[in-house]
Amino acid sequence: MGTCLTKNDDLNSEPRSIDNLMALSSSSLVTPYKNGPEVAMSRSQSIIEHSFILNGSNLYHQKIQNEITNFGIKIKKERFEKQNAWLQYIWQANFLAPVEDQLMYGSARVLDLGCITGEWVLEVAKSYPWANVYGIDTAPVFPSVSPLNATFLQYNILEGLPIAINTFNLVHARCLTFTYSQKDWKRKVMKEIIRITKSGGWISLMEIEIKYQNEGPVTTRLTDATREVLRQKGFSSTISTLQEYLLRECDLLEDIQTHERFPSVGSWAGRAGIIAAHEFVQTMRILQSDLSFFLGINSDEFSSMLQICLKEFTEFKTTGRVVKVLARKK
Repeated sequence: MGTCLTKNDDLNSEPRSIDNLMALSSSSLVTPYKNGPEVAMSRSQSIIEHSFILNGSNLYHQKIQNEITNFGIKIKKERFEKQNAWLQYIWQANFLAPVEDQLMYGSARVLDLGCITGEWVLEVAKSYPWANVYGIDTAPVFPSVSPLNATFLQYNILEGLPIAINTFNLVHARCLTFTYSQKDWKRKVMKEIIRITKSGGWISLMEIEIKYQNEGPVTTRLTDATREVLRQKGFSSTISTLQEYLLRECDLLEDIQTHERFPSVGSWAGRAGIIAAHEFVQTMRILQSDLSFFLGINSDEFSSMLQICLKEFTEFKTTGRVVKVLARKK
């Protein structure tokens, strides 16, 4: 199955560079959309605001809320703009599922689960003005302006989504390693994703794996500790493997596919590598307290480890692993 391109792409065009994607991402900040969040909210039939408390899972979203409180929304938004551009560069597309025609010419519905600041939603909504694109997250950190065909809602999938069965042509989710535990995925998350996907629609799940190729010794020590901390807390350190297993176990799904990319990490790989290294640092910072306790080190020693990792990326020519799992609902 080939990569899906947006309507402005040419099959014979050059691959999109990280610099061009970053420029496009930055330009979205000044696009004069006509509606604000209140317009998008008014178009939904029901809005439920959930108070969100850390309770052994959802580590990532609690950290995001702390980041808003401590550092401001601008810093966080800039981080996810870079992440979104980097992931576009890796895949050379916003999605791989074969739903291009539906989004281009029909009134298709698309959902981004765990959308955070909504970068992916905004990209897809702008590229496919006839599609209805929704972003759902437990933390209300949505963009202040959005296209008319983009809607952001605050829901917690663990409490069940007030959405009808067979609703979306594409359900997209990414970077949820620290968001839901293994029990969450087995008991609720995957079932809800399958339930709200339309018959004939696609599920697309993407994760950045914790383990890297060509790791240096300090990097290996840190990633090994990360996987063990996740395991102790009930999270899957190989989340894509778990996702693929759950999809294959469901009789309602078919055409299950796994796609991989191995992006270079570190300054030796240019701007894309620097962004990949930044993602690694941010990931480690999320679990800094737990990792420092597990490794028996203090905050300064932890920061020193991260600095060594950055040097090791270049010395050992480290590469990462990004996995996308697709499935079609019968």
